Amino acid sequence: MVENTKVIYKTKQIPNDAIAVRSDMSAKWDTKITKAFQNIAKSKEGHNILNSLYGYEGFSKINDKSFNGVREHLKEAKNIDK
Repeated sequence: MVENTKVIYKTKQIPNDAIAVRSDMSAKWDTKITKAFQNIAKSKEGHNILNSLYGYEGFSKINDKSFNGVREHLKEAKNIDK
């Protein structure tokens, strides 16, 4: 239950629910898929559906470096009880 939850740590926004493509997929198709998801999220109807189902606000193109903040938060979280 949410009312019994105690917040012990908050982070800045972090990437989640990545949509990945195969490494052997052409750059052309990678771009088409990326733009399709971004366009769905930009439309009013698409945004409302994605937000109500998953809490998504939109999609961004990211790479491994985009997860560095998550890695840093994990390091910090390991020291919370110390």
